[in-house]
Amino acid sequence: AVSGTAPSPVPGPQSSSTWAPLRIGSTGEYVRRAQSTLARLGYTAVKVDSVFGQATADAALAEQKKYSSLADTSTVDWNLGVHLGIFWSSDGR
Repeated sequence: AVSGTAPSPVPGPQSSSTWAPLRIGSTGEYVRRAQSTLARLGYTAVKVDSVFGQATADAALAEQKKYSSLADTSTVDWNLGVHLGIFWSSDGR
């Protein structure tokens, strides 16, 4: 995960088999978490609004391209979600 602290688990998917990738049109808390992390990583076009749009897809693809172990999908699949730390919260939520 991107964060340097030991985060607490967030209720939700427990494995890749229960996770539906976030994609254009997705909304909600996990989208907000992904957008927030992508914005912190320097993807300034990403608006943290809990709606997965083209800027979020472009940032997801750019982040995936940095790491050969991540698939280039323009979605937040399980592996990118783990990389971004969206399943964890440093504030205990």
